Amino acid sequence: MQISPSSPRIDSEQLERLRADIEERISDAVSELGRRLDELQSRLPETPRKAAELGSAAAERIVSTAGGIAGDVSRRIGNVSGTTDAAVSTTAGQARSATRRAADAADRGARETAGQARAQASRVASRADEETAALLDDAARATRPDDDTAVLEDWTKADLYERAQELEIEGRSSMSKAQLVDAIRSA
Repeated sequence: MQISPSSPRIDSEQLERLRADIEERISDAVSELGRRLDELQSRLPETPRKAAELGSAAAERIVSTAGGIAGDVSRRIGNVSGTTDAAVSTTAGQARSATRRAADAADRGARETAGQARAQASRVASRADEETAALLDDAARATRPDDDTAVLEDWTKADLYERAQELEIEGRSSMSKAQLVDAIRSA
């Protein structure tokens, strides 16, 4: 809605149209932001999704407050008889600015949450790789015959100690890894 700079006052009809226009723009921005966040959140793991939901709730609160402030300001403008075009323009600008700031804050929160989710996924994948490698090593050792002493140096000290127990080797608890290897080979 355009208000002529030469208009000395804003009549109640113009004010109502301005208020409705501001509320509609805020509502549209909130709806679009909500749709985007819902789409992003649906793809996140549980912990980052909950963090994003918290960010969304905070953003909704900010946008709601901004909308309430814009509506409140619009009503107060109607009560002031000498309101000028500059005051209406400033108010509309503040409402748009508040909406933009709220949307930007929600966007930053969503990007931060997505980054955290990627980092967590990377840590989980790395840990899974380490665990898988350890399990494959254990499986390879388990499939070797007991008398395969050529690879004893590759065994962990704990595995060597366990084998020494099975062979009932005396003094095993105070032996080094090399001594355990020698004792098992000699047994």
